[in-house]
Amino acid sequence: MLGKRIIALLMALFTLAAIPTTNVWAATPTGLAPGDVLVKPLPGVPAIGFPGDTIEIYPVEGVTIQSLQIISILHGPYDLQILGTESGVVKARIPEDAAPDVYFLVVKSDKGEVTIPNGVWVMKEAPTVLRIAQGSDFHVTSGSKMGFVCGDYFQKSITEILKYCQNPIPMHSYTATDSFMTYYAMVGSNGENIVNIILATGDDVDTNGDRAGYEMLDQAITYATAAGTPFISVKGNHDHPPTYYLQYVGPRYFYEVIGDFIIIGLDSRGEERHPEMEQLQWMEQVLKEHPDKIPIVLVHHPFWYISRYEGGVVENLTAFDDNDWQQIKKLASWDWVGRNGEYEDIARYFLQLVEKYNVRLILSGHIHKDKPVLYIDKDGNEHWFYALTTTGAPDKTSNPPSQTDINRGYTKPSWYVHR
Repeated sequence: MLGKRIIALLMALFTLAAIPTTNVWAATPTGLAPGDVLVKPLPGVPAIGFPGDTIEIYPVEGVTIQSLQIISILHGPYDLQILGTESGVVKARIPEDAAPDVYFLVVKSDKGEVTIPNGVWVMKEAPTVLRIAQGSDFHVTSGSKMGFVCGDYFQKSITEILKYCQNPIPMHSYTATDSFMTYYAMVGSNGENIVNIILATGDDVDTNGDRAGYEMLDQAITYATAAGTPFISVKGNHDHPPTYYLQYVGPRYFYEVIGDFIIIGLDSRGEERHPEMEQLQWMEQVLKEHPDKIPIVLVHHPFWYISRYEGGVVENLTAFDDNDWQQIKKLASWDWVGRNGEYEDIARYFLQLVEKYNVRLILSGHIHKDKPVLYIDKDGNEHWFYALTTTGAPDKTSNPPSQTDINRGYTKPSWYVHR
């Protein structure tokens, strides 16, 4: 199986390289994007199930689904049986004989036909362990924005990088993103994929109105799909407002059940920099409805400011105690609390949800720096908040760090393509 998967990946790379970027999902001549036909699943939020399971397909209002089919590099095609429509949601059954894999979803509708990479993930068994590859801040662009790589440094300035390296390598954000996807889509020596899933924490593109940039992102997702690795992403501030995000990546916020786990994707809404209260109330309802699942939350803007950008430990406090909250809010990010505490009811409610429902892992991006924060509540429960450095954007730190960088805590490089 290992040899077959590697050969399949190589065949996929050669085949897909010949496909024009703008047609990566086999769009019809009308130029349909995935989100012109479906609200969900989309390339950043797949439908998930086992052979024989019923999955939900959410068509765009006014669109009639005529047929559904899944196909991968090694398996299929399989026709999904459409069982009916309830409150606008199409119920479709995965065939009993469908091989476990990550599939392209071929959707025929009265509006046209699209093929969606990462459309359906058919699982072999419910995972009890998730091996996660986190990527963040891909900043894919169809423009010429470049950086220069030299060891751990990824800098915008060629003159500065030359102080550290005689032969810097120019790197485009798409090249970095494509490399990230391809690397984590490969298999290990045991014949299994290196990871169960790729999770991305926002700023998928550099400019929210760059339609071609989103098409390039979907091309990178296609490589992961071809190799059988599922992908889930959330919005970042560069994806806001969602001019094309809803057409090429996924909905603003969502949840996915994966075996023993539930992944909740939140939208921190551009310059608002935190979810609105209604979104958090939705999150609590989801958590109430899945009490037996281990929650993982994805949100672009990090919750904590503690120790500038180096991370740390916050312990023996609780967001349910008024006195404790006065200490906590001094350590939380202004993005969540507000410079004058104007959003602290949202920040406090979020942390209360983390404690109440024992959310073990909260993944973020945005700051282009690695920043782990371990929050240990008064009951001794550990909650890991991890902000990840950028995958595809030049480091914000100058070479050597300026005094402004040092004052902000940017004292060392942290860019690398693979994490």
